[in-house]
This record gives sequence, structure tokens and C-alpha cells, in this order.
Amino acid sequence: MKWIKDIGNWVVNHWIEIALICIAVGVTWLSPVASAIMFTMWYWVGEGATEGYTWSTSERRHGNYIIRPGIHDSPLFKTAQGRWCYHTWRVMGENVGMFGSVIMYVWLAHQGYALQGLLFDYMGATMAGIFFYERVFNHISYNDLWPQKSSWDVLNGWIIVPRAVWQDFVLLIVGIAFVVL
Repeated sequence: MKWIKDIGNWVVNHWIEIALICIAVGVTWLSPVASAIMFTMWYWVGEGATEGYTWSTSERRHGNYIIRPGIHDSPLFKTAQGRWCYHTWRVMGENVGMFGSVIMYVWLAHQGYALQGLLFDYMGATMAGIFFYERVFNHISYNDLWPQKSSWDVLNGWIIVPRAVWQDFVLLIVGIAFVVL
């Protein structure tokens, strides 16, 4: 039964490539609307990876399994655990997600889909995507998917928004509700 373990290890080691193939081929063929939603969410995953890398400590930059330094001749690059380097996440995560999202939504509008429905789909995908952004960001920056974060300081202290983990779940649920509408 070693072959089952080998297949499992291959899937774990190539989950990003598998996700991209599913988005680009399978989901587009099954539902163009689902493809647009997935591209939007993929953008937020890429944004979470690069933002998490930017805000993390040098120890966390080296020790997470999602992103690694982007300088290929660096000793840190060769020993880092991350799947993709910073610049690959910029291109394959953020740019592919954003470009695919824009292309799909414009194409869907051209095909006659209701603009109100597409707007709700985009807003819902963005809300759900921010939930995944937070998970990736937190893993890279804090090595914890659910850290207790400090309050948001908006407009230089004019507005202070307290943070709690349940707020992330509200965002995910509202996002899914927008997509379902």
C-alpha cells in the first residue's frame, strides 16, 4: 500500500498546481460564474501570501510552507520550506487571480448575465476570499490560523474597530450568502 502514501504525498506537495488546474479547466468548463468566483478568491489567497510574507519576521519567512524568499541564489531560498517564492505568488496568485476574475466577469456581462447578479457574486467572492486571505496571512505571519489580533485603527485613531475570530466567520457566511443570492 506504499503507492497510496505516494499518491497522498504527491497531492500534498502539489496542491497549488492542482487548485490552479481545477480553476482554469474544470470549473470554467462546468460553470463560468463559478470560475469567476474562484479567480476572485484565488487573488485573495495570493494577496494573503505576499502580505503575510511582507509583515512576517525573518524566522517566519523562512519557516512557513507557503512562501519563500524570491532571490534564487540566496542560501535562504535553497533551504526555505515554502512552495512558491514571493514573486511567483505575485504572478500566479495575485495577477492570475485578478486578470482571470476581470476577464470572466466582463465575458459573463457580455454573454448577458445580469449585472446585479455578477456584482453580488463578486462581492461575495471578495468577502469569502478575505476569509482565506486572513488564514494564509496568519499562517505565514504568526504560524497560527486563528491568532488574537489587535484592533483596527482606522483614520489615524478616529475609528477603532475591535477584532475577534468570529468576525472572520461572519464575513465568510455573508460572502457565501451573496454568492447564493
